[in-house]
Amino acid sequence: MRLAPLAFLLLLPACHPRYKHAAPTLGAVRVQTLGSGTPYVNLGKVYADQHDAPVAQIAAAVINTVQVVKEIDRTERIAGAVRTGEVKQALSHGLQQAMGGGPPFAITEDGGVDNLFQIEVLSYGLDVPWLGAPGSFTYDVRLRIYQADGRRVYAGRHHCDARAGNPSVAEQVLSVVDNVRNLDAMSDDEISGAFETIAFWCGEEIVAKLRRQAG
Repeated sequence: MRLAPLAFLLLLPACHPRYKHAAPTLGAVRVQTLGSGTPYVNLGKVYADQHDAPVAQIAAAVINTVQVVKEIDRTERIAGAVRTGEVKQALSHGLQQAMGGGPPFAITEDGGVDNLFQIEVLSYGLDVPWLGAPGSFTYDVRLRIYQADGRRVYAGRHHCDARAGNPSVAEQVLSVVDNVRNLDAMSDDEISGAFETIAFWCGEEIVAKLRRQAG
């Protein structure tokens, strides 16, 4: 089946011509980090369909119920340990350190600067893709850049997944949490430190993306 020209264009990656034009002339931009509420824990499940034997379907339902209970328990454990303010700071610091004075623009902590880079943490947590698999730290963020006159020159989303990212960063953290059960043996400082480490790396990943998109 051939796609109509408009349908084909809708499938192409989003471009940022306004951002490419504005980035080299932005100068200094201050960062504002929003969001980062309670982290989530998503444990692997067992999936059975209608073609499986009834016993298998019942077993899957029981296992998944247990997993949900464990998710609630571990979410509460993590929520009590993670320092959300420091997670946001780590994300901001990773971005600032990676971007520095540019290119394509500079990051500043000067509150008097009107150019604004707004980072909103939509969700973050520990994800286990299937039952028995190692856990992976993930962050989903929304990005907005505004010029001093209030005009928005960039809008986008970014997903950070430590297991798919820099091996050295993944090794630092995932060697500690190579299985969700290890959370039970970790201190609050270790848990929060793991999330902060990945947040810092996520900031660096965002800078790499912005530089690619600036051309």
